[in-house]
Amino acid sequence: MFNIILINKKRSQKKDHCIFIKFDPAIHVNDYDSKSYNTNRYEYTDTYLKIFKSCKAIHHGYTMSIADTVQARFQSNVYSYENIDETLPKHTKRLIKDADRRNVQIIHGQGELLDEFSRLVELTESRKGVALRDKEYFKTLLENCPEGSVIFLATCNVYQLDKEAKEKKVQIEKEMDATPENAKKKLHRLEDQLQSVNKDINEYKKLFDEFGQEDKEIAIAGILSIQYGNTCEMLYAGMDERFKKFMPQYKEYVENFNWAFDRGCLWSNMGGVEGSLDDGLTKFKDNFNPTINEMIGEFDIPVYPFM
Repeated sequence: MFNIILINKKRSQKKDHCIFIKFDPAIHVNDYDSKSYNTNRYEYTDTYLKIFKSCKAIHHGYTMSIADTVQARFQSNVYSYENIDETLPKHTKRLIKDADRRNVQIIHGQGELLDEFSRLVELTESRKGVALRDKEYFKTLLENCPEGSVIFLATCNVYQLDKEAKEKKVQIEKEMDATPENAKKKLHRLEDQLQSVNKDINEYKKLFDEFGQEDKEIAIAGILSIQYGNTCEMLYAGMDERFKKFMPQYKEYVENFNWAFDRGCLWSNMGGVEGSLDDGLTKFKDNFNPTINEMIGEFDIPVYPFM
């Protein structure tokens, strides 16, 4: 069946004077968690390779780097669970609690969130020295997928956090004044709490210097995702690095998973990772207990070869 399709495709493209046909079939050759990397291949892998070879397709091989192919050969996917929270590692749950402590809120929508999402992507581009996509491109995605597209934004209100921290500081100081000197254990605990609150207040002051001291929600991280059939592709993400300690992305990703699974998706694809599984992307995505899907890779079929 595959060889008939590919042969017919080659004939049609020859009429248009194409030089070659590139294709990247969604064929898994291995699946494992990122801590169990192995070089095994499913038994049917050789069968597919023989079929494609019979059509004169040239396999690019089992590449390891994201940069080697148009689409990353190693994909990090979270599969559907009844309760995604139960599958998360303990440290991820702790990071989400940190986000809750900062009162990070998650909102979702479409075009009305586009300006803030684009701003966050631009910040990420500047920070990482990469070129992603612009606002017009994201707008086109949303317009072409009106029923299956979504933007998630993580927001926080620094003004309210600062207010709560200062109120807590007053309470701690009052309790310290009322605590006898011989209650050293309690005093030590209160001193630690006071030190932590002062650290937060100083952090909020720095943010006020940049954003102004207004009682408003600030978008600090965002994701744009597309549902296609029973899958969800988490295509683009951005974050304001100044709010890194707020851990917004962890809470945001889980919200995205739940959105996808509630809509009947079988998995949510966080995108490609390096085949070595030791890069920063892999380490971040490991926080969500993903499965690594290793794909068969890219093929080229010469149509009008140069030689």
